[in-house]
This record gives sequence, structure tokens and C-alpha cells, in this order.
Amino acid sequence: MYYTLTEQIRLVTCTCIIILFSIHCIAQNPSAEPLLRLLSSVDESRKDSVYYELVKFYRASDPSLAKYYAHQTRVFSRLYDHRELEVKSYNALGYLYNSSRHYDSALYFYRQGILQAVGHFPVRLIYFYNDIGSVYENMDVYDSALSNYLHSYEIALQLNEYQDQAIANNNIGTIYFRLDNYQEAAKYYEQALTIKRRNNITSGLDVNMLNLAYCLNSLGRYEQSSDLLNEVIRFCKTNACDATKEPDIYHALGFGYLNQKMYPQAEEYFNKAITMYEQRGDERQLASSLVWLSIVQMNTDRAQAGERGLMRARDLAEKNQYKRIMRDCYEQLALLYERTGQLELSLQYKNKFITVKDNLFNEKLANNLRELYVDAARKQSQRIIEEKEDQIRRGRIVSILTAVVSVLTIGLSISLFINLRNNRTLKRVLEREVAAKTESLQKANDKLATVNTRLIHSQQEFDSLVYRTSHDIKGPLATLLGLSRLAIREFKDNPQAVGDYLDKIHKTGDSLNTLLSRMIMVNTIRTQPLVEEVFSVREMVLSAREESRDLPNYPLITFTCEVDRGLMVRTDKIMLQLALAQLIRNSYLYAKTNPEQGLVRVFGRLSEAGDFLNIKVEDNGVGIDPAYRERVFELFTVASEMHGSGLGLFSAKTAIERMEGTIQLTRNRNPTVFEIRIPYTTPRLDQTSPEHSSPAQSVGQINAVDPVGALKTN
Repeated sequence: MYYTLTEQIRLVTCTCIIILFSIHCIAQNPSAEPLLRLLSSVDESRKDSVYYELVKFYRASDPSLAKYYAHQTRVFSRLYDHRELEVKSYNALGYLYNSSRHYDSALYFYRQGILQAVGHFPVRLIYFYNDIGSVYENMDVYDSALSNYLHSYEIALQLNEYQDQAIANNNIGTIYFRLDNYQEAAKYYEQALTIKRRNNITSGLDVNMLNLAYCLNSLGRYEQSSDLLNEVIRFCKTNACDATKEPDIYHALGFGYLNQKMYPQAEEYFNKAITMYEQRGDERQLASSLVWLSIVQMNTDRAQAGERGLMRARDLAEKNQYKRIMRDCYEQLALLYERTGQLELSLQYKNKFITVKDNLFNEKLANNLRELYVDAARKQSQRIIEEKEDQIRRGRIVSILTAVVSVLTIGLSISLFINLRNNRTLKRVLEREVAAKTESLQKANDKLATVNTRLIHSQQEFDSLVYRTSHDIKGPLATLLGLSRLAIREFKDNPQAVGDYLDKIHKTGDSLNTLLSRMIMVNTIRTQPLVEEVFSVREMVLSAREESRDLPNYPLITFTCEVDRGLMVRTDKIMLQLALAQLIRNSYLYAKTNPEQGLVRVFGRLSEAGDFLNIKVEDNGVGIDPAYRERVFELFTVASEMHGSGLGLFSAKTAIERMEGTIQLTRNRNPTVFEIRIPYTTPRLDQTSPEHSSPAQSVGQINAVDPVGALKTN
């Protein structure tokens, strides 16, 4: 039997309604009493685990209480060095502040989480960058959102985390959807679906299909959209979809009918969606549905009803600063007042529309997005091996160019000399020109040679990194295998001896994990996008010092921070704190351990001209052998009798140079002094540090629908 497109859509609608109302999720409302009783009896060192369970319990029902328990989790996990739980607490705090639209605080906690996760929990970095992207998306800062989503995808790609690759693609698609680039959005939504289907991942599959259905509707591909909605219904029938998807499906159906000018059906389903969004308290999606319902009403000659809906949507959008919805409201109000002859009001809203549109989609944003897109395409097509080969190729090209410039320089000089040899007066004039041109070309030659040297040095560093890492990993792996064989052999004859082997296996595995963690940290520093923010230098120094708390001599060292409390800087906080944490940790390692003599100092000052921030880290320890002074920042250099990986100072140098700064060993003993120097610009007065924000206590959900229907997952 053949059905027309309209009949197909109606069939989808009826089926959707039947399924949605046949899916019931009856859940008990458990009490938190058992967790609270456990909290009063459990050992102090394990309270952070109970606090975190309370965070999960209250996250949806009482966000303010969840926020309190998240802070308690952070405090206790930090006190007892439970790093993984501390990282989770930062993720929870970021989520709660993002949900309550306190975006500065959310960004602060997410970035603190990155600092703790780097080198230890690489998978967590995927989540943090994705969540930071969601914050910027909620702020309508689309280039920053896209940059963080792309970085999340890159890490997921490196770690073969397929579900996270799909999530990142879905969120990238949502950014393009918000920018009205439906073709590009559809590409990323389809890529997300492909990854999930190829790897049999069902989590969030309904979200991806709904997103793609919206895109296809916007592109006029109604039959394909209808097929996807049918697939969503079949999926929900067999997988018991989240009941919160019901209004989103109604919105999708209304959107599809509107695009086909089937206004009665569109109005019916927008009204259903509006009712459920009101009940759920989802103001973003409520405002979006009101806009589209008003468009239906305006197209059916009900201008007054359309005006009421647009005014309500406008108020919600302005209250919450939903800029994209504000833009749509102003555009539709301008059209409505133009149709009704209220030209002054129409002009007023046209001007508002233009202002918001320009703020959302200016030339700078377009350029940033274009650059991000090009960069993402390049990274996606070239993997690690191709990048290395490209480096080698570029090095060869520079060498060839250097040789060509040299030959041209010599050839030009000889040619000019031959042509001028018979004319003494002219010869003198032109000789000067030759000298000038030769000097200019020589400078270019020197510059190319410098670039070539840097490329060669970078290649050597990379080769050294690969060789040394493979060598350092090979030894512990051989030890682990040997100890495992001995433990297996000894188990039959002497079971008690196995404990010693297991202890040695654990220590060897821990050493191997430390090496891999540091390698991941170096890679993160090299690839992480720079994100500027305004923060207190003193607070950042004190936070960096906390990274040395696990060292045995930490309580024996006197620490002083001589940085003015009012000194603020605008730069990448994560990079600066990573570098400074390495320098401070290095000072703690080598400082005197006598409590009356051991000393670590940090100084922070602006340069006399006010164009650079100078930070000095000094200690009164064993110092650095003068033979290593020039090589102290090189890869795998260990410049003392104490053991180390040779990666700490190298990673600090890499981070500072990414910020276009410098780092130097200015004194090698009595005291040992390292100095950081980074460009400084005076922060604007309207910029404040996220540490000083005062977030409210109420929160909502961040797993929201796009203003015109696109969903995103976290």
C-alpha cells in the first residue's frame, strides 16, 4: 500500500503518540538517609566518596544541596589526595554552575579539573573540553564552543573513545545548526550516527537521530526526516527512551509541518510541546516553541495571537540572554508590525534584530570559525604519522629554499659585477645596490636557516621523545612480565612469596603509569587551545603550589608568595599554572629540608614599562650543576644527583613559549632562580575572575534542545 507524504507524517504522528504514552517509567524516590547515616560513621579518609554519592542523589532534585556536597567532596578528596574523586568533584561543580547559568564559575571549575586531570586521567579531559564547549555554547560564543568541542574530539580520537567521538561530532553539528549552516550540521550529525551504529552504541542514539531530522527538515528533505522520526519511534519502543524526549519529538513534528506549510498540524504539536516545556520549566525551549507557534499564527492571519506569543518569547529570551532567540523574536516582530502598518515599531525591532545579529555573527567570528573548520579538516585527514612526515618534508623544502636563495644571491652579485666592470662611476653606485640587495637576501637566507634549524630541532626532539619513551617503557614492561612469570611459578610452591612479587609489580606499574602520565601532559600542552581569561596572579601561584602537596618534604619547607593581591593578568591560566606548578615542584624537590632553613619563594612583578609580567621562583637547595645550565630545559635532561624524568622543566618551557613568553635559569645556586616572562596587557575593568563570582543556588538541566530543535549531549 502506498502512502502520500502527508499520510506518512500523520502515521508517524499517531505512532509517536501511542508509543510515548505507552512508555511509563515508575521509579521509587529513594531516601538519602542511608547515605547520611554512613557519612556519620565512615572514616574521615572515605567521606569524600559518600559526599560524591550525595551529589549524584541531589543533582536533579535539589541542585543547591548537590552543590554543597560537591564542594565537600572537593575539600576531602584534596585533603586525602584522592585525585580521581577530586577531578569528578570539579566536573560536578562545573555542571551545576553551568546549569544555573553562572558561566564564569562553571569555566573556573572545569579548568581546575583539567589541571588535575592532565597527566593522570586523559579520558576526563574529553569530558572537560566538551563541557567547556557547552558553557560557551550557552553563552552564544560559538567560536570558543566549537574550538573546545573539536579539541574534545581530537583527544577522543587519540584514545579510541568511540562514544565520546560521537558526542563531540553531535555537539559540533549543533554549533553549525545554530549558525544556520544546516549542510555542515547534517554532516557532523551523520558522522555521529555512523560512529554509534558501527560500534553498536545505543546511548544517545535517539538524540542524534532527532538532530539530523531537524537538519533534514531545514534542508527541505522531508521524506528523509520522516523516515528518521519513524526510526526514533522504533528505537524508543525497544530501548525505553527517556520520557523527557516527548516534548522534543512534538517540537520536531511541529517544525516539520511548519516547513511544509501544514499549519493546523504544526500548531497542534507546538502547543503540546509548549505545555510540556512549561511543566518542565525549560525556558529556552519554551521560548523557541513560542516563536515558531507565533510564525504559524501570523501565517494564518492571527496577528494578535502571534504578537502575544512573540512578546512572551522575547521576555524569556531577554531575561536569560538567549541571544539567538532574541534575534528570531526581533525579526518576526519587525515583520509583524510591518504587515500591520505599525512602521515605527517595525523599524525599532529591525534595528534590534540587526544589532543582535551582528553581535552573534560578526566578521571576526566568521573568520575564527573558518579557521577552526580548516584546521579541523586538516587534523581529521592527517594522523600522527602523516604529521611527522609533513614535518620532515617541510624541513627539506626549507633547506632547498635556503640553497636556492644562496645561489640566487651569489648569481645576482656576479651578474651585477660583470655588467658594471667597464663603468667605474656607475660601478660604484651599483655596487652599493648590490651590497644592499645581498645583505637583504642574506638576512632572508639567515631567517630561513633559523627556521630550518628550529624544524630540525623540533624533529630531533620528537625523535628523542619517541626513542626515549619507547626505551623507558620497554624496561618496566620487561620487568612486569618477568615478575609475573616468577609469581606464577612461585605460587604453587610458596604462595606467601607471591605478595612480594605483587608489591614489586605494583611499584613497577606505578612507575610506568607516571611516565605515561607525564608524556600525556607534554602532548596536552603542545595541542591544547589557548583560552584567555582574567585572574589573580597571587591566587594562581597559591593554587600551583598545591600541586607539590604530595611531596614528603612539603611540610618541612617554608613557602613565601610575594605577589601583590591586586595584580591581575589576562592570559591562558591553565598553561601558566602548569608551568609554574612544575617550577615550584622542582624547587620543593631540591630545597633544603631543614624546617629552619628550607625555603621556596615566588615573586611576581610587572616590568618597568608595564608590558611584561615577571615571575621568579627561587629555592636555597642543592642548585644546578653549571655543566647543565645551558641544557636544563632540554628534553630528558636531569641536572642533579636526584632522579627525575627530565620532562618537568621541558613541559614548563613548552607551556610558556606557547604563550609567547620566555623562561630562564638566571641563577644556578645560592639561591637557584628561575624566571618567567610573559606579555602583559591591562585587563578591562568589566572583566572579573571567576573565583569572585557569586552564583545563585537554583539550577536547571544543560542537556537541552537547540532553540529551534537541535539537541546536544554531554
